[in-house]
Amino acid sequence: MSESERPKFVVVLGHESSGTRLVARAIARASGWDYDDGEYSFDEQGRVIDSFMLKTVHGWWEKPETIVRDHSRITRRSLPHGGFVDLEQQSALVLGRKFFDPVPFIEGLERAGYEVYVVLTVRDRTIAEHSKYREHTQQHLDVARTEMDRAVETMNRVLERHARTFVCGYEASMTLGKPYIQHLYQFLGISSEHSPPLRDGNRKYIKDLHESGRVRLNTDKPLTIGIVTRPTEQKWGGDLRALYSMRDGLSAVGHTVKLGQRAEDLLDCDLVFLSNTCEDQRRNMFAVQEKKVPFALVGFHEDFITYYGHCMGFTEYVSMCLQRMSDNGLVLAVEDLWENPEVITYYQQPPPKA
Repeated sequence: MSESERPKFVVVLGHESSGTRLVARAIARASGWDYDDGEYSFDEQGRVIDSFMLKTVHGWWEKPETIVRDHSRITRRSLPHGGFVDLEQQSALVLGRKFFDPVPFIEGLERAGYEVYVVLTVRDRTIAEHSKYREHTQQHLDVARTEMDRAVETMNRVLERHARTFVCGYEASMTLGKPYIQHLYQFLGISSEHSPPLRDGNRKYIKDLHESGRVRLNTDKPLTIGIVTRPTEQKWGGDLRALYSMRDGLSAVGHTVKLGQRAEDLLDCDLVFLSNTCEDQRRNMFAVQEKKVPFALVGFHEDFITYYGHCMGFTEYVSMCLQRMSDNGLVLAVEDLWENPEVITYYQQPPPKA
């Protein structure tokens, strides 16, 4: 049988958080070949009802000597594959974190008569480790780094032994877009105009200096932080209680905090918090912007019914982040609010009736 007549087998392999799912789905959509996605299916109660572990190709991963050539296929595995799960609560269909050895699997495919192609997905190491830390290793950075070392060693073994390998860079995909994806298709002998939607997940780890008016501060040393109260500070109110509590909390963690009734009183600070959105804050905003002082907003507002739920949702979300809590297996992180601020609505509470 000539090489052009042999069925193809594409092995998409990469360190965790490198985009294996994105790349494998694109290849499967473009080719129409049988796809072992390495995924689970869940019911409405979150219980596993179907699993890649039941599929033919998973059995081949476990026992390469049982591989039988049939038709063109795609498989995806990350290094490691699986997740931290409660095996007793779920079922035998769930796989704990496991490093599959791709070398015997690839050799088994070749012995069976497949034309084997390997696609190695890679991503900036620092970003990948932080993604693993947040999403996969239950916020254990040492585990993320150790796993990364092992994944890189495994991928290098494949790269050294298998000539028909395409290294697919996450950053290259996001930067070059469709022409780069087309280059991958050409390597695999696929003719398709399909291009997957590309949303750069790196942006939540790397922020531009002045992106959307945000400024990254040097937090290696204590800051001098200013808090604008209001011109009528002599008149007591719940807003002042909140701002004073904020002052005390920031002071407790080592920062110097100054209060001022106007932003002009605080222009020597590293960061200024404006407050009381019941009142026009444009003068204060213009003052800090003119002197290029970074500022943030504490959004007090009189519309209690509209804003109470969101405020409490934000408070609850941040509290869970500080306690390193997870929600249905998803590790919560404050940084995610940059990308998806609406997530606080999941945790909002109805306002109390006066």
